[in-house]
Amino acid sequence: MSSKTAGIGDRFRDLTPSRVKDNLGYVLVGIPVALLVIFFLVPTLYLFATTFFPREVSGYYSFGFTLEHYARLFDSPIYRQYLMTTLELAAVTTVISVVLGYPIAYWIARVDSPAMKRGLLLMIVATMWITVIIRAYAVQVVLAGNGVLNNLLIDLRLISEPLTSSTGYLSTIVGMVYGFLPFAVLTIYTSIANINPKLEEASRNLGASKLQTIRYVVLPLSKNGVAGATALVFILAIGSYVVPMLLGNPSEWTLPVIITEQVNEQMNVPFGAVLSVVLTALTVFFFVLAVKVFGLGSDELVGDTPEGETDG
Repeated sequence: MSSKTAGIGDRFRDLTPSRVKDNLGYVLVGIPVALLVIFFLVPTLYLFATTFFPREVSGYYSFGFTLEHYARLFDSPIYRQYLMTTLELAAVTTVISVVLGYPIAYWIARVDSPAMKRGLLLMIVATMWITVIIRAYAVQVVLAGNGVLNNLLIDLRLISEPLTSSTGYLSTIVGMVYGFLPFAVLTIYTSIANINPKLEEASRNLGASKLQTIRYVVLPLSKNGVAGATALVFILAIGSYVVPMLLGNPSEWTLPVIITEQVNEQMNVPFGAVLSVVLTALTVFFFVLAVKVFGLGSDELVGDTPEGETDG
Protein backbone atom coordinates (compact mmCIF):
# COMPACT_ATOMS: atom_id res chain seq x y z
CA MET A 1 0.00 0.00 0.00
CA SER A 2 2.81 2.34 0.83
CA SER A 3 4.52 1.59 -2.50
CA LYS A 4 1.32 2.53 -4.38
CA THR A 5 1.04 5.73 -2.39
CA ALA A 6 4.65 6.53 -3.15
CA GLY A 7 4.07 5.90 -6.87
CA ILE A 8 1.15 8.31 -6.92
CA GLY A 9 3.20 10.87 -5.07
CA ASP A 10 6.00 10.54 -7.63
CA ARG A 11 3.53 11.16 -10.45
CA PHE A 12 2.27 14.34 -8.80
CA ARG A 13 5.83 15.50 -8.22
CA ASP A 14 6.49 15.01 -11.94
CA LEU A 15 3.77 17.57 -12.71
CA THR A 16 6.16 20.46 -12.57
CA PRO A 17 5.00 23.88 -13.81
CA SER A 18 7.05 23.43 -16.99
CA ARG A 19 5.42 20.06 -17.83
CA VAL A 20 1.96 21.42 -17.06
CA LYS A 21 2.68 24.39 -19.32
CA ASP A 22 3.90 22.09 -22.10
CA ASN A 23 0.70 20.00 -21.99
CA LEU A 24 -1.67 22.92 -21.47
CA GLY A 25 -1.97 23.49 -25.22
CA TYR A 26 -3.18 19.93 -25.79
CA VAL A 27 -5.80 20.36 -23.07
CA LEU A 28 -7.03 23.70 -24.41
CA VAL A 29 -7.33 22.26 -27.91
CA GLY A 30 -8.63 18.86 -26.85
CA ILE A 31 -11.64 20.14 -24.91
CA PRO A 32 -13.20 22.13 -27.80
CA VAL A 33 -12.45 19.29 -30.22
CA ALA A 34 -14.12 16.77 -27.93
CA LEU A 35 -17.17 19.02 -27.54
CA LEU A 36 -17.31 19.49 -31.31
CA VAL A 37 -17.22 15.74 -31.89
CA ILE A 38 -19.85 15.00 -29.24
CA PHE A 39 -22.33 17.77 -29.97
CA PHE A 40 -21.81 18.30 -33.73
CA LEU A 41 -20.11 15.43 -35.53
CA VAL A 42 -21.98 12.57 -33.86
CA PRO A 43 -25.48 14.16 -34.24
CA THR A 44 -24.68 15.08 -37.85
CA LEU A 45 -23.64 11.52 -38.69
CA TYR A 46 -26.79 10.17 -37.02
CA LEU A 47 -28.88 12.69 -38.93
CA PHE A 48 -27.30 11.52 -42.17
CA ALA A 49 -27.99 7.89 -41.26
CA THR A 50 -31.62 8.77 -40.52
CA THR A 51 -32.11 9.83 -44.15
CA PHE A 52 -31.91 6.17 -45.16
CA PHE A 53 -34.38 4.89 -42.54
CA PRO A 54 -37.86 3.82 -43.74
CA ARG A 55 -40.78 5.83 -42.45
CA GLU A 56 -43.04 4.11 -39.94
CA VAL A 57 -46.79 4.63 -40.20
CA SER A 58 -47.23 4.46 -36.42
CA GLY A 59 -43.97 6.19 -35.50
CA TYR A 60 -41.22 8.47 -36.64
CA TYR A 61 -39.05 5.89 -38.41
CA SER A 62 -37.72 2.34 -38.23
CA PHE A 63 -34.18 1.10 -38.71
CA GLY A 64 -33.46 -0.04 -42.23
CA PHE A 65 -32.27 1.22 -45.60
CA THR A 66 -34.18 3.01 -48.35
CA LEU A 67 -33.56 5.72 -50.94
CA GLU A 68 -37.22 6.69 -51.30
CA HIS A 69 -36.77 9.95 -49.37
CA TYR A 70 -34.01 11.15 -51.70
CA ALA A 71 -36.12 10.09 -54.69
CA ARG A 72 -39.03 12.10 -53.32
CA LEU A 73 -36.84 15.18 -52.97
CA PHE A 74 -35.52 15.09 -56.53
CA ASP A 75 -38.78 13.94 -58.16
CA SER A 76 -41.03 16.53 -56.54
CA PRO A 77 -40.87 20.01 -58.14
CA ILE A 78 -42.40 21.66 -55.07
CA TYR A 79 -39.38 20.91 -52.89
CA ARG A 80 -37.01 22.10 -55.60
CA GLN A 81 -39.05 25.30 -55.60
CA TYR A 82 -38.65 25.63 -51.82
CA LEU A 83 -34.91 25.15 -52.31
CA MET A 84 -34.75 27.88 -54.96
CA THR A 85 -36.86 30.18 -52.76
CA THR A 86 -34.43 29.66 -49.88
CA LEU A 87 -31.44 30.54 -52.07
CA GLU A 88 -33.23 33.52 -53.63
CA LEU A 89 -34.26 35.04 -50.31
CA ALA A 90 -30.75 34.53 -48.93
CA ALA A 91 -29.14 36.10 -52.00
CA VAL A 92 -31.44 39.15 -52.06
CA THR A 93 -31.02 39.64 -48.30
CA THR A 94 -27.25 39.42 -48.64
CA VAL A 95 -27.01 41.94 -51.47
CA ILE A 96 -29.24 44.49 -49.73
CA SER A 97 -27.51 44.04 -46.36
CA VAL A 98 -24.02 44.51 -47.83
CA VAL A 99 -25.03 47.47 -50.04
CA LEU A 100 -26.72 49.23 -47.11
CA GLY A 101 -24.15 48.13 -44.57
CA TYR A 102 -21.04 49.38 -46.37
CA PRO A 103 -21.78 53.14 -46.22
CA ILE A 104 -22.99 52.79 -42.64
CA ALA A 105 -19.81 50.96 -41.66
CA TYR A 106 -17.63 53.49 -43.49
CA TRP A 107 -19.36 56.42 -41.81
CA ILE A 108 -18.96 54.89 -38.34
CA ALA A 109 -15.30 54.01 -38.99
CA ARG A 110 -14.50 57.59 -40.00
CA VAL A 111 -16.32 59.33 -37.14
CA ASP A 112 -13.79 61.54 -35.33
CA SER A 113 -15.33 61.44 -31.86
CA PRO A 114 -14.50 58.19 -30.01
CA ALA A 115 -17.54 58.63 -27.76
CA MET A 116 -19.86 59.01 -30.74
CA LYS A 117 -18.25 56.04 -32.45
CA ARG A 118 -18.81 53.87 -29.38
CA GLY A 119 -22.40 55.08 -29.18
CA LEU A 120 -23.08 54.23 -32.82
CA LEU A 121 -21.54 50.78 -32.45
CA LEU A 122 -23.57 50.20 -29.31
CA MET A 123 -26.69 51.20 -31.20
CA ILE A 124 -25.90 48.66 -33.93
CA VAL A 125 -25.24 45.92 -31.39
CA ALA A 126 -28.37 46.82 -29.39
CA THR A 127 -30.56 45.98 -32.39
CA MET A 128 -29.23 42.43 -32.15
CA TRP A 129 -30.48 42.15 -28.58
CA ILE A 130 -34.11 42.41 -29.72
CA THR A 131 -35.58 38.96 -30.25
CA VAL A 132 -36.36 37.99 -33.80
CA ILE A 133 -40.06 37.50 -33.01
CA ILE A 134 -40.42 41.10 -31.78
CA ARG A 135 -38.61 42.37 -34.88
CA ALA A 136 -40.88 40.31 -37.14
CA TYR A 137 -44.01 41.69 -35.52
CA ALA A 138 -42.56 45.20 -35.73
CA VAL A 139 -42.21 44.75 -39.50
CA GLN A 140 -45.82 43.58 -39.65
CA VAL A 141 -46.98 46.69 -37.78
CA VAL A 142 -45.12 48.98 -40.18
CA LEU A 143 -46.01 47.21 -43.45
CA ALA A 144 -49.57 46.08 -42.67
CA GLY A 145 -52.40 47.27 -44.89
CA ASN A 146 -53.50 49.69 -42.17
CA GLY A 147 -49.98 50.08 -40.81
CA VAL A 148 -47.76 53.08 -40.32
CA LEU A 149 -46.24 53.14 -43.82
CA ASN A 150 -49.47 52.81 -45.77
CA ASN A 151 -51.33 55.33 -43.61
CA LEU A 152 -48.51 57.83 -44.05
CA LEU A 153 -48.46 57.43 -47.84
CA ILE A 154 -52.24 57.70 -48.02
CA ASP A 155 -52.23 60.84 -45.86
CA LEU A 156 -49.61 62.35 -48.17
CA ARG A 157 -51.84 61.43 -51.13
CA LEU A 158 -49.04 59.44 -52.72
CA ILE A 159 -51.18 56.30 -52.95
CA SER A 160 -54.91 55.68 -52.87
CA GLU A 161 -54.85 52.12 -51.52
CA PRO A 162 -52.44 50.10 -49.37
CA LEU A 163 -49.19 49.36 -51.13
CA THR A 164 -47.75 46.74 -48.76
CA SER A 165 -49.11 43.97 -46.56
CA SER A 166 -48.08 42.36 -43.29
CA THR A 167 -47.03 39.15 -45.04
CA GLY A 168 -45.50 38.47 -48.41
CA TYR A 169 -42.23 38.65 -50.32
CA LEU A 170 -41.46 42.28 -49.46
CA SER A 171 -42.23 41.79 -45.77
CA THR A 172 -39.99 38.73 -45.66
CA ILE A 173 -37.07 40.56 -47.30
CA VAL A 174 -37.48 43.58 -45.00
CA GLY A 175 -37.61 41.35 -41.94
CA MET A 176 -34.51 39.39 -42.95
CA VAL A 177 -32.53 42.52 -43.82
CA TYR A 178 -33.59 44.06 -40.51
CA GLY A 179 -32.20 41.03 -38.70
CA PHE A 180 -28.95 40.52 -40.61
CA LEU A 181 -27.90 44.08 -41.47
CA PRO A 182 -26.05 44.56 -38.15
CA PHE A 183 -23.86 41.52 -38.93
CA ALA A 184 -22.87 43.06 -42.25
CA VAL A 185 -22.19 46.47 -40.70
CA LEU A 186 -19.98 45.14 -37.92
CA THR A 187 -18.02 42.82 -40.22
CA ILE A 188 -17.33 45.55 -42.79
CA TYR A 189 -16.61 48.12 -40.06
CA THR A 190 -13.80 45.99 -38.67
CA SER A 191 -12.15 45.86 -42.07
CA ILE A 192 -12.52 49.58 -42.83
CA ALA A 193 -11.34 50.63 -39.36
CA ASN A 194 -8.01 48.86 -40.01
CA ILE A 195 -7.31 50.93 -43.13
CA ASN A 196 -4.85 53.73 -42.52
CA PRO A 197 -6.76 57.03 -43.03
CA LYS A 198 -3.57 58.57 -44.43
CA LEU A 199 -4.10 56.52 -47.59
CA GLU A 200 -7.34 58.41 -48.17
CA GLU A 201 -5.64 61.71 -47.44
CA ALA A 202 -2.94 60.89 -49.99
CA SER A 203 -5.56 60.02 -52.58
CA ARG A 204 -7.41 63.28 -52.01
CA ASN A 205 -4.12 65.25 -52.18
CA LEU A 206 -3.44 63.68 -55.57
CA GLY A 207 -6.72 65.06 -56.91
CA ALA A 208 -9.12 62.15 -56.41
CA SER A 209 -12.67 62.93 -55.34
CA LYS A 210 -14.30 61.40 -52.27
CA LEU A 211 -16.13 58.78 -54.35
CA GLN A 212 -13.01 57.96 -56.35
CA THR A 213 -11.07 57.51 -53.13
CA ILE A 214 -13.67 55.12 -51.79
CA ARG A 215 -13.86 53.21 -55.07
CA TYR A 216 -10.16 52.87 -55.81
CA VAL A 217 -8.61 52.94 -52.33
CA VAL A 218 -11.03 52.00 -49.56
CA LEU A 219 -13.13 49.42 -51.39
CA PRO A 220 -10.20 47.27 -52.62
CA LEU A 221 -8.56 47.35 -49.19
CA SER A 222 -11.80 46.38 -47.46
CA LYS A 223 -12.68 43.54 -49.85
CA ASN A 224 -12.03 40.93 -47.15
CA GLY A 225 -14.59 42.61 -44.92
CA VAL A 226 -17.12 42.73 -47.75
CA ALA A 227 -16.47 39.08 -48.56
CA GLY A 228 -16.79 38.10 -44.91
CA ALA A 229 -20.05 40.02 -44.54
CA THR A 230 -21.39 38.43 -47.73
CA ALA A 231 -20.58 34.92 -46.59
CA LEU A 232 -21.84 35.49 -43.04
CA VAL A 233 -25.17 37.04 -44.01
CA PHE A 234 -25.82 34.49 -46.76
CA ILE A 235 -25.15 31.52 -44.49
CA LEU A 236 -27.32 32.99 -41.72
CA ALA A 237 -30.10 33.80 -44.19
CA ILE A 238 -30.14 30.26 -45.59
CA GLY A 239 -31.01 28.96 -42.13
CA SER A 240 -33.61 31.62 -41.35
CA TYR A 241 -36.82 30.12 -39.92
CA VAL A 242 -38.78 32.60 -37.81
CA VAL A 243 -38.94 35.49 -40.30
CA PRO A 244 -40.14 33.46 -43.32
CA MET A 245 -42.59 31.64 -41.08
CA LEU A 246 -44.13 34.80 -39.61
CA LEU A 247 -43.78 37.24 -42.49
CA GLY A 248 -43.94 34.97 -45.52
CA ASN A 249 -46.79 33.30 -47.32
CA PRO A 250 -46.40 29.59 -48.13
CA SER A 251 -44.70 30.63 -51.38
CA GLU A 252 -41.97 32.38 -49.33
CA TRP A 253 -41.35 29.50 -46.95
CA THR A 254 -37.77 28.31 -46.74
CA LEU A 255 -36.27 24.88 -46.16
CA PRO A 256 -36.07 25.34 -42.35
CA VAL A 257 -39.84 25.97 -42.30
CA ILE A 258 -40.49 22.88 -44.43
CA ILE A 259 -38.21 20.78 -42.23
CA THR A 260 -40.18 21.79 -39.13
CA GLU A 261 -43.45 21.05 -40.93
CA GLN A 262 -42.25 17.59 -41.99
CA VAL A 263 -41.08 16.62 -38.50
CA ASN A 264 -43.77 18.17 -36.29
CA GLU A 265 -46.87 17.89 -38.48
CA GLN A 266 -46.18 15.18 -41.04
CA MET A 267 -44.20 13.05 -38.56
CA ASN A 268 -41.81 12.24 -41.41
CA VAL A 269 -38.46 12.43 -39.67
CA PRO A 270 -36.39 10.70 -42.41
CA PHE A 271 -37.56 13.13 -45.09
CA GLY A 272 -36.99 16.04 -42.72
CA ALA A 273 -33.48 14.65 -42.20
CA VAL A 274 -32.95 14.63 -45.97
CA LEU A 275 -33.90 18.30 -46.19
CA SER A 276 -31.64 19.04 -43.21
CA VAL A 277 -28.70 17.30 -44.88
CA VAL A 278 -29.32 19.28 -48.07
CA LEU A 279 -29.43 22.52 -46.07
CA THR A 280 -26.23 21.63 -44.21
CA ALA A 281 -24.49 20.68 -47.45
CA LEU A 282 -25.50 24.01 -49.02
CA THR A 283 -24.16 25.90 -46.01
CA VAL A 284 -20.82 24.08 -46.12
CA PHE A 285 -20.61 24.47 -49.89
CA PHE A 286 -21.13 28.22 -49.86
CA PHE A 287 -18.73 28.63 -46.94
CA VAL A 288 -15.98 26.74 -48.80
CA LEU A 289 -16.82 28.69 -51.96
CA ALA A 290 -16.45 31.97 -50.09
CA VAL A 291 -13.09 30.87 -48.71
CA LYS A 292 -11.84 29.84 -52.15
CA VAL A 293 -13.23 32.74 -54.16
CA PHE A 294 -12.70 35.61 -51.73
CA GLY A 295 -9.62 34.22 -50.00
CA LEU A 296 -11.11 34.49 -46.51
CA GLY A 297 -8.60 33.61 -43.83
CA SER A 298 -5.62 34.65 -45.98
CA ASP A 299 -2.61 36.34 -44.51
CA GLU A 300 -3.33 39.62 -46.30
CA LEU A 301 -3.31 42.52 -43.86
CA VAL A 302 -5.16 45.55 -45.12
CA GLY A 303 -4.42 47.76 -42.16
CA ASP A 304 -0.66 47.39 -41.79
CA THR A 305 0.47 49.92 -44.36
CA PRO A 306 3.72 51.55 -43.27
CA GLU A 307 3.27 55.22 -42.59
CA GLY A 308 6.40 56.02 -44.54
CA GLU A 309 4.69 55.04 -47.78
CA THR A 310 2.06 57.73 -47.29
CA ASP A 311 4.24 60.51 -46.00
CA GLY A 312 6.25 60.96 -49.17
